[in-house]
Amino acid sequence: MSDPWVLCVDDEPRVLRALSLTLGLDFDVEIAESGQDALDLLDKRDGCGVVVSDMRMPGMSGAELLAEVRRRHPGTMRVLLTGHAEVEAAIAAINNGRIFRFLTKPCPDDELQETVREAMELHRLREAERDLLERTVTGVVQALVEVMTLALPHGLSRATGTRDALRRLRSDLGLEASWELETAAMLARIGWLAVPDETLQQHLLGEPLDGVGAQQVERAVLTTTAVIGHIPRFERVVTLLQEVARVGRTPVADAAGDVAQLQAVLVLEELLLSGSTRTDALDRLRALSFDRHLIDLLGLQQADRKAALLQCAIREVLPGYVVAKDVLTGSGVPLVRSGAVLTPILIERLRNFAHSGAFDGQLRVWNTQPD
Repeated sequence: MSDPWVLCVDDEPRVLRALSLTLGLDFDVEIAESGQDALDLLDKRDGCGVVVSDMRMPGMSGAELLAEVRRRHPGTMRVLLTGHAEVEAAIAAINNGRIFRFLTKPCPDDELQETVREAMELHRLREAERDLLERTVTGVVQALVEVMTLALPHGLSRATGTRDALRRLRSDLGLEASWELETAAMLARIGWLAVPDETLQQHLLGEPLDGVGAQQVERAVLTTTAVIGHIPRFERVVTLLQEVARVGRTPVADAAGDVAQLQAVLVLEELLLSGSTRTDALDRLRALSFDRHLIDLLGLQQADRKAALLQCAIREVLPGYVVAKDVLTGSGVPLVRSGAVLTPILIERLRNFAHSGAFDGQLRVWNTQPD
């Protein structure tokens, strides 16, 4: 991974040159003459550690820019340069953009250099902690879901694909990946393990449930949050799942927010688990008035698939292949749903079922992950 770099933003070229000279002795420095130019550069080049922005700029103020940087690139530290008469605006910027520090102009070179060094060091520490946390969480959650999939393969086997769809969706929206959202997508349905299989099948197919069955499905989210609620730093994961459960299939007001993205991929997953084709499921989401832009982006994920469609025996499949057609037993019981990413443990399960004669051992698969 390359060293993080510094972005200086000011509408005066003379000031930008001075900032670049002052900070260029210690850091790789990029410059931008407007807030929009800065955001475009951040979208094009990853790894920015610190943004140093002037307050007064035409079009987009420094406070507005840093607030947007915080939203799009939360790991990037933010420093605001402001005049003495702009202290109130700087305070607002601290509240809205959560900036690391604001400096009054004219700012001595050594003070600016020290501030950026401290900001960069904090950025490196946070990124190292986040990388360790995310890799650990990703590995543990993946292992947990794989094991639980053995107990409920037709209900949980799409969890990895759901996470990948959410990750691709955020990328298409110009947003950074979120381990909390991805973890929520992976773990959202583990409460289904406590729901009787027949009741779950009725729920997925949209069939009416009696009072007991409806209550069992509704309480599934409580089971999920009870399982993961005690895990440190999973507080937001729990909150996201509770909010999605609360709104159900009613589109949320903030169509561009995290809950809307998570809700869209989870409802799409449920429709696919019910046996709907992807086209029908997307049409159903549009009919439910889900945000059209989100649904169009989810539709493009299918259209962009480059993998080859294969018909092969279970002994020929490899980890990473994606199930293209539901795998059913001879009596019609679903073993794995379409869209499931095959893992070594899931492949072993299917081999055992094939060996016992429960199904014929033939699968239709995509030879790579679809998204």
